[in-house]
Amino acid sequence: MMTINELVPWNFALWALLLIPLLISAMAARNWGWALAQGAAGFNLLLAAGLWLLALEQPLQSGVLRLGVLQATLLVLVNFLGWIIYRYAATNFQGDSDGARFLRWLTLTLLAVQTLLLVDHLVLFWAAWVGVSLSLNQLLLFYPNRPRALLAAHKKFLIARASELLLALAIGLLYSQFNSFSLSQIMAQIAQLQADQLSWPLILAALCVAQVALLKCAQLPLQGWLIQVVESPTPVSALLHAGVINLGGVLLLLFAPLLSQVVVAQWLLLLVAGPSAVLAALIMTTRISIKVRLAWSTCAQMGLMLVECALGLYELALLHLIAHSCYKARAFLAAGNAVNEQLEQSVGDALGSARLPSLSQWLGATLLVVPLVAGLVWLAHSYLFAAADSNAISGSNAISGSLVPWVILSVALITLVAQGLAQQAALSRHWWRPMLAGLLLAAALVALYLAFKTGLAQALELAPRAANLWADLWVCSLLLVLMLASYSLQRWPLNTQVRRLWIALNAGLYLDEWMTRFTLRWWPVTLTPGATQPSFLDAEVKS
Repeated sequence: MMTINELVPWNFALWALLLIPLLISAMAARNWGWALAQGAAGFNLLLAAGLWLLALEQPLQSGVLRLGVLQATLLVLVNFLGWIIYRYAATNFQGDSDGARFLRWLTLTLLAVQTLLLVDHLVLFWAAWVGVSLSLNQLLLFYPNRPRALLAAHKKFLIARASELLLALAIGLLYSQFNSFSLSQIMAQIAQLQADQLSWPLILAALCVAQVALLKCAQLPLQGWLIQVVESPTPVSALLHAGVINLGGVLLLLFAPLLSQVVVAQWLLLLVAGPSAVLAALIMTTRISIKVRLAWSTCAQMGLMLVECALGLYELALLHLIAHSCYKARAFLAAGNAVNEQLEQSVGDALGSARLPSLSQWLGATLLVVPLVAGLVWLAHSYLFAAADSNAISGSNAISGSLVPWVILSVALITLVAQGLAQQAALSRHWWRPMLAGLLLAAALVALYLAFKTGLAQALELAPRAANLWADLWVCSLLLVLMLASYSLQRWPLNTQVRRLWIALNAGLYLDEWMTRFTLRWWPVTLTPGATQPSFLDAEVKS
């Protein structure tokens, strides 16, 4: 019987995913370039969806191209985002003489991302990684006369070169151990090893991969360029925050068997990305500018996604990546409606401090949510354990392991229910409404996560990892710090210590100022004629 890999049309389809963007780039200068881009992107999206259905049965292989379920899922996401951004940018650049230049570099960036997902050769993977950075740099410099945009692109360029060197070192170390450049073969062999069988080159390679992910995801203190790129056109912000910034998480998913074996690499991610997520989330609350708030939110979300990968929660990290990409694409492309949304929200803000939950409301929400989540998890565990057969992922595997997902779910629901109780009390409405909403939302989230984890865990070829109690305690303590600090900033804004904290957070803890000073001292940037040297204290777009 003929297998899928022997069906010639699908081999052509894999290559067509790369050839179609090349066609768009070549025709960018034509009057109908944007129309071609939108139509071709829609066709590519349908093609990627069809290949995803085939990849569910078995990976598709054609020469150096390989498409597994993980790559196919991400490919559908990339083409979906690309189609949306093309449609928005076509209107945004209508009548703009530089529209063809923007279309060309946008298409080449998307092409590099798709190449990175499709190739199974580590050298080509590295070349695509570099290509994403170089083409994105041209988009960041689309307005070269803006000093902040120039400074952001300069810092991004230096960080990108460092990440590429580390990735090249990791690839070289892997080749020295396996004498192969095939990513799938190397990861398959690593998955068969025990932790005590790893040689020092493999441990060093895992550390390099973790550092590359941290650099790509703009974790503190190297987050400044991500905040400053809001100077670029809105479609670039959507492309960056919804797509390119996620490549650090994509890298960890692709190298998951290696990361799962090296504890020191996991702790590197936990110790850097964990505090980065907490601090970025707190700094975000001090911002007024919509785009700057979204940029800090991206930094926090990327930190949380890296923490999920470090804990071995790869299915959760993939679900987080998809949800974050769709949300940020919508948020940036709809940023023009922020004024209207803010006016609508200001009507509710007239309630003032009554909107802030009291301590009793927080305690009530906690007493409701914690038993609720525990009960839902127990019910799901009992059902899955009874329904799972010996060859499938058992219910215990789906539920056991790290406690962090359930802690995050509980914290989110406690916040929502407490705020709902405060609003209902201020409006003299029924107190049970937010509790009922919390129950329904909790059930939906638990069902979604468990279905995603149990349904795709084997197909994604991501082996589960045993839970680490100390890692769980570290992440839970960070979440506790986040909740206490956030509550203090809202409840006691006039307290002396809280005001000092707010001032430090509003300044971004001065991390980017120091990094900007260091960067310009050792690698000065040449500004365009007539532009002024950016001030260190004005390096970030303040609002």
